[in-house]
Amino acid sequence: MNRLAAIALVCLLQAIFAQGEKPCYAFRPQAVRLLEADLVVLGEVTEIREEENRVIGKIAVEMVLKGATDEQTVTAEWRKKVSPFPLTQSSPDSLEADKRGIWFLNWDNDSKELRGLGPRPDAESEKTDEIQKELATLAELPWSEPVGGLAMGLIVDVRDLEGEEVWSEGKIIAAQVAVAVFPVAKNTLNQDLLVAESEATHPFVATWSRPGSWDLKTKLYSVPKRENGENTADDFQRIRPNQIRQIGRGFVFPPLVDDGQYTLQVNFSSQHDKSDQNSQAWQGTIELPTFKLELPLEVTQEDNEQPGNADAQKKIRPDRS
Repeated sequence: MNRLAAIALVCLLQAIFAQGEKPCYAFRPQAVRLLEADLVVLGEVTEIREEENRVIGKIAVEMVLKGATDEQTVTAEWRKKVSPFPLTQSSPDSLEADKRGIWFLNWDNDSKELRGLGPRPDAESEKTDEIQKELATLAELPWSEPVGGLAMGLIVDVRDLEGEEVWSEGKIIAAQVAVAVFPVAKNTLNQDLLVAESEATHPFVATWSRPGSWDLKTKLYSVPKRENGENTADDFQRIRPNQIRQIGRGFVFPPLVDDGQYTLQVNFSSQHDKSDQNSQAWQGTIELPTFKLELPLEVTQEDNEQPGNADAQKKIRPDRS
């Protein structure tokens, strides 16, 4: 069973023992990391040096997949792990010399350096064609109309559960798909935007609908609401001009089991009191592009060419209406 499918089953168990069905947190997919990356390169680590809390590495660039650089070698930093226990020493994340692969790098405003997410390549070196295809698909991602300079889109990950048996409405039934959603935001202005992503501002409401059947409406929170209701700097995401960032966490919904057309609508609404210390944060309401899904899934030609691939992408129908 793949990771998303396993999380979906956990979500279902949570729904059984809780009031109503609730989504649970999901891992960030490659599509989101590609959108967020400022520079994606194929290359090999040639030089490494370690400092107190970071590792500095040089990557010999063979191919630029996203972004632009005229340099044959780029320098990036990777943060070492910090142990939550002050009296114990955490083993540091270390780059491996001569490690070759595809690296997703972001520009860090504080250090003025490119930064990597982990000490290993984000994709294997032979995946360049796959990455290029995914980048081309992401270039066609539907976006909302900008509100106050902020536009939002929705990355949707649909995985075939292949009839995995689950408990629903008092009986064992075969689940069809697991669906995870990842809201992303794009700054269309020439100045930074500060965007709230905490429960204190109730940013997301998601509604699944199936004609003639049911509606599932739920709030998606990324940061728990604080007892005093006040926001902190950690509850906000700073987005640079032309930058794309995931807002909040991704969420896996309980598995879908019945045939029919499903519609997912996600709204983002952020309002702040004028007395709030972060009153300069973005305010407004955005309706993200609608996502539609027809069950049972239709297998695409690409799927037929890859028999036995449980994670093969199925034919899904995003819609901006």
